[in-house]
Amino acid sequence: MEKFIKLKEDVSLRTVAEQMTDDRIIILRESKTTGTIQIQLISKMSSRQIRDAFRPYTVEKIYDDFPYPLSGDRFLAMPLLRLKRMFV
Repeated sequence: MEKFIKLKEDVSLRTVAEQMTDDRIIILRESKTTGTIQIQLISKMSSRQIRDAFRPYTVEKIYDDFPYPLSGDRFLAMPLLRLKRMFV
């Protein structure tokens, strides 16, 4: 099972991988656009266990799917009237 985590501290992926002691977690990659780290869980783990595995760092949020950035999405920011004109 793959998950995405967001750490409170700004640390490199290499540093996080070196600090990792839990063998049930594999660190896959880092997303620069969302600031999350993709991990793979070998066995089922609770959110508490995942947070404890990343100590001394603080896990802000654990995502089940990739957290797509919506702040720069211009389609969602358009007023409803402009959207209506596009489709009519």
